[in-house]
Amino acid sequence: SVMFEVLEYTLEHQLPNFSECWWDHWIMDALVCNGLGIYFGLKTVNHFSMRTYHWRGLWDIPSYRGKLRRILGQFGPYLWIDYDWKPFSSLYRWAGVLAVIAGFLLVELNTFY
Repeated sequence: SVMFEVLEYTLEHQLPNFSECWWDHWIMDALVCNGLGIYFGLKTVNHFSMRTYHWRGLWDIPSYRGKLRRILGQFGPYLWIDYDWKPFSSLYRWAGVLAVIAGFLLVELNTFY
């Protein structure tokens, strides 16, 4: 998100909709929207990675709320697996991570041209 804000700054001479106030770039976009999204996303992932599952039939659950939670739980994964990219382990890995980031930035920027 911070890199996209840098792209907005560098390309605001080409696209007038990228011209925003400084506080809209950094406070609203980077800190509030993306910062809170990252924070709550990490809390959600941490919550679900420690969750224990007790599988039983739908009709064995006594309460309506329990049945509803069981149905909604069908759409989530059984196990959340942490994956560490280790981008600094080698120069080849570092270049690969930078290429992935550049690719995502190009895809995001493609919607404006």
